[in-house]
Amino acid sequence: MLRNFPADDLRSRATLAKLTADEHWRRRAPLRAARQAVDAELAARIRVILRASDGTCGVPRITAELREDGEVVNDKQIARVMQASGRPVPACAGGIARPFRTPPR
Repeated sequence: MLRNFPADDLRSRATLAKLTADEHWRRRAPLRAARQAVDAELAARIRVILRASDGTCGVPRITAELREDGEVVNDKQIARVMQASGRPVPACAGGIARPFRTPPR
């Protein structure tokens, strides 16, 4: 029932669950900690891949290598973890950079 509300409608969700906003965020803390632990492990795996490739792999290649190892990840997740760990993320993360070409006449 609570899933029908938008994510930013905290007051409505808290009211339905009879929680204060503080209680809501306190209950979400373990989920946040679990996600941070997964992200830390993923960041370590990304560093290994970047070290092996001398830092030449981008988001799509890192995603492909992790998927080959059986990880369930996507480009946005890899870009978010790389950005959080201070690694530069190309502007075309998750896509292919194509130079602009003038169409033939």
